[in-house]
Amino acid sequence: MPGKAFDVSFEMPEPDVGIMTFNRCVAVDQWESMGRPDILEKNCHSTCPKSMVVTTKLYNPNMKVEILAIPPRRDPGNVCCKWRFSMRTPDDPEYVKEPGEITRKTGGD
Repeated sequence: MPGKAFDVSFEMPEPDVGIMTFNRCVAVDQWESMGRPDILEKNCHSTCPKSMVVTTKLYNPNMKVEILAIPPRRDPGNVCCKWRFSMRTPDDPEYVKEPGEITRKTGGD
């Protein structure tokens, strides 16, 4: 696959759940081939989760991101990384209300 940085697949196991799998990643290829899983782990763990969360919030602030797999890989045949995307519900403390959405106050008011 010369010139191709990523091989990514997508699936929707449920209507509100998406799975994105990176079968090939240029960073994983580079650092594994150099025998530097330490750099790969530091790079992936510090960069990828943050970028996935920020990117999904651009589409919908209530999208939740979960890591299913992240380097270093235990076996070179494993996927590079795998992510689960789902939607937050209004009872989630991190739920973002729509502009103009009315909430009922509780307590003495």
